[in-house]
Amino acid sequence: MTSPSVSIIIPAYNYQAYVQQAVDSALAQTHPHIEVIAIDDGSQDATPDILSTFDDRITFLQQPNQGLAAARNRGIDQASGEYLFFLDADDYLAPDAIAKMVEQISQPPGYIMTAAAYANVDPDGQRLHNEPPIPNKNREISLRELILKNRFSPAVLVHSQTLKDLGSFDPDFGRTEMGSEDRDLWIRVAATGPVFMLGERLVFKRQHGTNMSSNPERQTASMRRTIRNCRLQRLVPLTDFPFWARVRAVYHYQAGLMYREAHRNAPALREFLLAFIRCPLPCPHETVGLQPWFRTRALLVTLRTLLP
Repeated sequence: MTSPSVSIIIPAYNYQAYVQQAVDSALAQTHPHIEVIAIDDGSQDATPDILSTFDDRITFLQQPNQGLAAARNRGIDQASGEYLFFLDADDYLAPDAIAKMVEQISQPPGYIMTAAAYANVDPDGQRLHNEPPIPNKNREISLRELILKNRFSPAVLVHSQTLKDLGSFDPDFGRTEMGSEDRDLWIRVAATGPVFMLGERLVFKRQHGTNMSSNPERQTASMRRTIRNCRLQRLVPLTDFPFWARVRAVYHYQAGLMYREAHRNAPALREFLLAFIRCPLPCPHETVGLQPWFRTRALLVTLRTLLP
């Protein structure tokens, strides 16, 4: 039986230092039927020059700067693959990443989307080993889990027709907010069919200080927008008060982490306190896939930082 085709879509904006490795890793996949589409989203550095050197090995598109969602949607429109994979221009793939994800998405009951774990690397591509442990490896991910947790793997393989039916990424993300356009779409995908998570780390996510999470205000605004969309679509009944209280608690916890990572401990403390105020109920760590006592731990660490 012929292996399904996969289109790897790589949007790029001012990533001249990393885009070569991203495209090289896509072209080096062991899966036999790969199409690589790179979209330069109005870069002002050498990114388009680097992408043009790949000639006919990739499909190279250029457009004025419109943001990540619009660049990805341009790639979706161009893609011919049965499946789509989205690779950020500062990340790179393990050689067998696509092959393993294609194998999994084809398993019964017929998954609509599959994701894989990721590893953090430094600007030079060296493994950092600071990523969280992978709980409950190789399992289905529920719609409620995707709504509850902000952070989901960047390594996602999905049926192309599904995205086209859903209207692809919302281009309004990124205009006033930053990020979460992928989480918003994955939630909508999960509302239509089963999703599977592979426990193996197949994508290498680069930490270089200019990632989107380094802007907490815009990132948290995007998270709030995603949660608001879920409520408007009634994906989980609004009468399920304990669930939505935990959603708010996890949001404030994740917002606090972003502020703390940006070395802004005062607003981080505010968010960690709100995680308790907005959800006085117990928030079991197994339910949200975080460490035991995650709210208390974060609050105490931040307090120790602020107090003399």
